[in-house]
Amino acid sequence: EPSDASASQVAKARFCAPTFDKMLLADKTVKAGQRIQYEIPIEASPKPTVEWQINGKLVHPSDRIDIQIM
Repeated sequence: EPSDASASQVAKARFCAPTFDKMLLADKTVKAGQRIQYEIPIEASPKPTVEWQINGKLVHPSDRIDIQIM
């Protein structure tokens, strides 16, 4: 006799290229010394390595720059 049906499962892609909403990177105008913050949710599988660049140069944390990857 056949067994009872198992619980439903949802198949997900094992690898998923990183995606994010580029509109969240829109230009912002701030005054000198004013704080600016970008929150950019990134979806991917596996979890990607994230880096920030300005004009092709890597941005590193400093006393003026705080980078948090959540």
